Amino acid sequence: MDGLLATVQQWIPVDVLIGLTVASAIGFIGSLIAIPLILVRLPADYFDTRTPRHWMKDHHPALRLSGLVVKNVVGIVFLLAGFAMLFCRGRAC
Repeated sequence: MDGLLATVQQWIPVDVLIGLTVASAIGFIGSLIAIPLILVRLPADYFDTRTPRHWMKDHHPALRLSGLVVKNVVGIVFLLAGFAMLFCRGRAC
């Protein structure tokens, strides 16, 4: 285990590792708090497909279209990043 820690410390400084550990712990605790709060505030029929939901219903059609495009582009970026992290595993692809 000490050999692994020494190898990691060659590439990443200790203060960066400590910062990443603290940020990870804060993110974990934040998600433990945020997820129940979000789920409690969802409407009872939120996952019901029979209830139509129009995204940004009361906004200008051009704003709705641009928002839809941005939303889908961000989704594609996250999907591609997920595939890259799944298949590349630390090496250059």
